[in-house]
Amino acid sequence: MKCLWRVVGWLALLVLPARAGNLPAMVVVTEDARPLHYLWQGQLQGEAPQFIRQLMQQAGVAYSQQVYPWARAYMMASSLPNVLIYSIARTPEREPQFHWIGKLLTV
Repeated sequence: MKCLWRVVGWLALLVLPARAGNLPAMVVVTEDARPLHYLWQGQLQGEAPQFIRQLMQQAGVAYSQQVYPWARAYMMASSLPNVLIYSIARTPEREPQFHWIGKLLTV
């Protein structure tokens, strides 16, 4: 089952009200999970980060992309505003927690 978690990839966004003023830039979080997204010589590589760059550029959204251990990335995405997480398995339990915005990969 652990393999399935890493292979099924989704983009998920939790949108919470901004605390004050303008909305902050989007924060994109992920983990080091070859081959879809991984760190190589300090740079995020793979097809998924390229897709994210294109998506954000086309949307005209300022963002930063960060790599964290899975538990931290998931905590940030499930509790902070304007955080996009990838890749994440779309499960019935997670369905109501996020706005699911795209499929990266299907098994």
